[in-house]
Amino acid sequence: MRIFTREAIKITGLTLLLGGLAFIDDYLLQTPLMHTHKWYFILFFFFLSIVTTYLVSIGIRRSPGLFQGYFFGAMLLRMGLCIGIIFWFVQQGVTQLLSFILTFFVMYFLYLFIEIYALVKTLKRKV
Repeated sequence: MRIFTREAIKITGLTLLLGGLAFIDDYLLQTPLMHTHKWYFILFFFFLSIVTTYLVSIGIRRSPGLFQGYFFGAMLLRMGLCIGIIFWFVQQGVTQLLSFILTFFVMYFLYLFIEIYALVKTLKRKV
């Protein structure tokens, strides 16, 4: 559970940083850089990262030899849900499609980087 707590703190820190940037984008910039749905993206990626990190930490604790299966299963879950969310927003008639896609994927890769970085550091400590 210590692994999950440590990683959840990192994910929360990234979320607070992105929330601060989104606040600046909303209230201090004359021309917004992020899409108007950025708050939905931040919440979606926060909860998705918490869930996938929890699943992987359970996998590391229960059977360290099957870590790859848990990790790739979590990545498959993440990718499937992201494709579903993009499809749903496009079906709802999202405006500024390029801004939408760029904002979504920048956040996707930031959260993915934090998760992979944290897991690699955790595995290095265990070896």
